[in-house]
Amino acid sequence: MKCYFTNNAAEKLGDINLKLSSSSLDINIRFRALRPRGLLVWTGRARDYLALGIEHSVLVFRYNLGSGEVVIVANHTKVDDGLWHRARATRNRQAGVLEVDGLGSVGNISPGKLRQLNTDNGLYIGGLPSIEQNTMGKYKTGLVGCVSQISLSGDFDIPLSLSKLPHTITNNVGRCTP
Repeated sequence: MKCYFTNNAAEKLGDINLKLSSSSLDINIRFRALRPRGLLVWTGRARDYLALGIEHSVLVFRYNLGSGEVVIVANHTKVDDGLWHRARATRNRQAGVLEVDGLGSVGNISPGKLRQLNTDNGLYIGGLPSIEQNTMGKYKTGLVGCVSQISLSGDFDIPLSLSKLPHTITNNVGRCTP
């Protein structure tokens, strides 16, 4: 199943905090976007967060482990073309890497000595409530498009079948046409 997201849609997955709050994370996502800006994935709060979003038509991976933000811009592949794209965002301690459509990877290292993401507010896919406030102005809208697959750390496929997990909340999420 594929889920369609409008710019104020969100699917919150609350039971995966242990996967998110660790020293490493591997996110694999298949999506298509129809707008040049929008949030795909979010977890965290003001000082500890991780985001995957579209900015100026390209994919951007952001995270802050508590001692400063890292911003990794993908290989300048335009992803707001309505076509399907695959992305992989990984973080191992302070080092982060982003790859889109297998066209090479880009990496960066977070400042300071902190190595773990500390979050307990679940994972949001496609947006989140009060998006501008909750992302400290980094994003104003959620994804307008589709997500057909998302997995964490290679062993946890997140079912996008509209609330198949316990503690899942959906808002303005519908079926995506092929």
